[in-house]
Amino acid sequence: MLRKLVFVFIALAAAGGVVLSLLTIPLLRRLPQQSRVSMDGITTLDDTVRACQRTNLHAWELVAYAQQLVARKFTYSRLNTWE
Repeated sequence: MLRKLVFVFIALAAAGGVVLSLLTIPLLRRLPQQSRVSMDGITTLDDTVRACQRTNLHAWELVAYAQQLVARKFTYSRLNTWE
């Protein structure tokens, strides 16, 4: 009797795992794809550092320029993966 209960619990757990994975796959497909946004040839952090060095800016002007670069490259997504 106990053996049958254990078998039923294992079968239910396996079935639950399959159902959960089948429900999760469509959600994973909806995740936004990472894209490499290129503006002025800047796609990596190294490109950003070189762009900042080319400006010959110093102190807060350099900080403001770097913030503008980040703000232009940043993208928002309305997709909440927890919903």
